[in-house]
Amino acid sequence: MIMGDFNAVLFSFERQGGVELDLILKREEILWYQKSRCKWLLLGDKNTRYFHGSTIVRRRKSKIEKLMNDNDEWVTQKEELEGMVTNFYRTLFSDTDEAETFPISNAFQHLEDNELASIGSPIGNNEILSAIKSMGSFKAPGPDGLQAIFYQSQWDVVGNSVCQLIHEIEENPQKIAEINETLIVLIPKVESVTHLKQMRPIGLCNVSYKIISKVLARRLNNVMEKLVHPNQCSFIPQRHSKDNIIIFQEVIHTMRHKSGNKGWMAIKIDLEKAYDRLKWSFVKDTLLDIGLPNQFVNLVWVSISSPKLRMLWNGEALEEFVPSRGIRQGDPISPYLFVLCMERLFHLITTTVDSQQWKPIRLSRDGPLLSHLAFADDLILFAEATLDQVEVIQSCLNHFCASSGQKVSIEKTRIYFSKNVSHIVRNEVSSAFGFQRTDNLGKYLGIPAHHSRVCRRDYQGIIERVNKRLSGWKSSTLSFAGRLTLCKSVLSAIPSYTMQSVFLPRSVCDEVDRLCSNFL
Repeated sequence: MIMGDFNAVLFSFERQGGVELDLILKREEILWYQKSRCKWLLLGDKNTRYFHGSTIVRRRKSKIEKLMNDNDEWVTQKEELEGMVTNFYRTLFSDTDEAETFPISNAFQHLEDNELASIGSPIGNNEILSAIKSMGSFKAPGPDGLQAIFYQSQWDVVGNSVCQLIHEIEENPQKIAEINETLIVLIPKVESVTHLKQMRPIGLCNVSYKIISKVLARRLNNVMEKLVHPNQCSFIPQRHSKDNIIIFQEVIHTMRHKSGNKGWMAIKIDLEKAYDRLKWSFVKDTLLDIGLPNQFVNLVWVSISSPKLRMLWNGEALEEFVPSRGIRQGDPISPYLFVLCMERLFHLITTTVDSQQWKPIRLSRDGPLLSHLAFADDLILFAEATLDQVEVIQSCLNHFCASSGQKVSIEKTRIYFSKNVSHIVRNEVSSAFGFQRTDNLGKYLGIPAHHSRVCRRDYQGIIERVNKRLSGWKSSTLSFAGRLTLCKSVLSAIPSYTMQSVFLPRSVCDEVDRLCSNFL
């Protein structure tokens, strides 16, 4: 072999080796990307170092080594902590009370025959594929360990088997139980967790289950706008949270300047563990009250009533238990079911308003009456500030809670009174409710309520969130292109949401710009 031929062989090996090395490095990057749970992509150099750092930081933050029990005593032993976690959620997801019959029925707007036929029609293969493609490719997997990317990338191989499974479930809904195991991961609501109540349980379902759930959810989504009152803007097409935010700010502004004999109140209701306490029987009764096809109702019923749950605690799956109430956050159909169940409360409120028992606020002389605003379980009620109204509101809430399993948190619910309500009436009304009165309702859907002139202090949280997202350790692990992409991600996600409904103070915008410039 002459030298030229030998060099050609070496060059060929070198090129092949380079291709294989790039493939290995790319796989390593994807591995750490999956573990890091980052929801945005970076440009520039290989991001393995950044993803690795994100994974380590996330694991440190999510690991909990001690909690307080019901007696406010610290628990640090691993076995005792695991038992406390399992017992807490086994109790939370257990239904021990008999449900009352809800007093209002047939209040949903009637669906057309073609709409009902579409909801109850056989599931097509294209519908299944579309549901899979719409899933986040690298979302956390369920107990089977498979992410959506597996089904999306290997559809030519597994597609027929998946479609066959879904069609078998259509024929026999009880088969859902075979794929309905769920891991429950706990997401902290606060910076430093001390009690289990300060954590939000999120269900990690198998993708095979989420396919059928997503198909059912999409069918419901097509009729949600028709079924749900305009005051509810969560998970409804063409409705946005900013609409409720603007209305809420207008109500607060009106109440701040109210005069005359009639005083008003705004009650910010906190429903305790709203998803977790929802009775399955109430969900089924709601679907039947709408008049949905029996096949559809049966599929939903088995979906919510057949799961087996295991808590995922510090990366370890704990003892399995079977719930008897609650719908899972993380299940695609859960938000739609919850919104429909909440609509039953609004039917009751509307009935009492129509009968002139409930006296809602009016923002202008010829403006519409406003009794409530809702975004999923974020609920605010408006009424005249009198003891008679306390009885009417309590009656509505008590009927709804007794039927649905919901519970109003006395400690977290707040009442805000208009300017012209006397201190005596404020004390009487707040005492009758058992709720704490306040001069500031805090944030609504993440936006501060404006009780006075807008200032930088109201939006200091935006600066803190931006500063937290642009942590110093991230700067040292990213190229300039990566840092630029992260800045754009932060700017498009954090300040822009607030700016949809309010004008940010100039000083806040300048400070955000300064933080981004320093990070770059």
